[in-house]
Amino acid sequence: MSKHENSDTTLLVCSRMMFIDDSQISNITKALNKLRSLESLNLSFKDCYPNDLTKQGIQNLGEALMTLHSLQHLSLNFESNEISNDSLLNLNTGLEKLANLQSLYLNFGSLNEINDTGIQNLSLALKTLSCLKKIELNFDHSQAITDAAMTHIGLALKNLKALEDIKFDFSSCREITDKGMEKLCQGLESFISLQQIHLDLSFSKISGYGFDSIARAFKKNVSLKTVHLEFNGCDEMQKTGFDLESFQKDLNRLPCLKRLEVMLNEI
Repeated sequence: MSKHENSDTTLLVCSRMMFIDDSQISNITKALNKLRSLESLNLSFKDCYPNDLTKQGIQNLGEALMTLHSLQHLSLNFESNEISNDSLLNLNTGLEKLANLQSLYLNFGSLNEINDTGIQNLSLALKTLSCLKKIELNFDHSQAITDAAMTHIGLALKNLKALEDIKFDFSSCREITDKGMEKLCQGLESFISLQQIHLDLSFSKISGYGFDSIARAFKKNVSLKTVHLEFNGCDEMQKTGFDLESFQKDLNRLPCLKRLEVMLNEI
């Protein structure tokens, strides 16, 4: 099943459970090359089996993105596709040219081959998006991602001062520890306009010490209105102990906070 919608400023392409290869990406890039005034782009290739999408196809897509100088909203969903570090690097060549981008959604969850190097390359592209107000990254079940990836993302966040909404899903990235949480939170300390944040690191190696980093970072974000944290199935949390009540008290002192959700289910 596929769906295509387009207007002068918006292009939506959705594909579910169908074959995808470089030739189909080529058709999309040809369309993009004719839509230089595009403001919103949504491409979804979730659950495309089998797929023969190579790094060359992704490179062509990245080169097409480079021409979309008016683009403000970008959504790319490659969930359950075998995306490699090289493919992500080729995509980054286009991302870093989107100077007017205000919202970005990237989903590479499940089955991808991305590791810390891929996240590092992505972070270098993210640093250039100074107009970004909303970012959502999904790398769930990326087994090769470690604390080093959190360091790179934390560094990128320091350049994105306009952010108002952050959502990161690194659930089932089992090599992320408190050290990675600390590095990520260092990038969250200096926002003046951040209003919403959603972090999912369920089934990671985060312990109660990781929440100390979260508390320190969030206390400095006086504009925060909504905080949603998911750390389900984190065995280290049970070993080290965690005072949820004290954590909630600390965050509830934030002057603008209206909603605080913390999920710590043992699974």
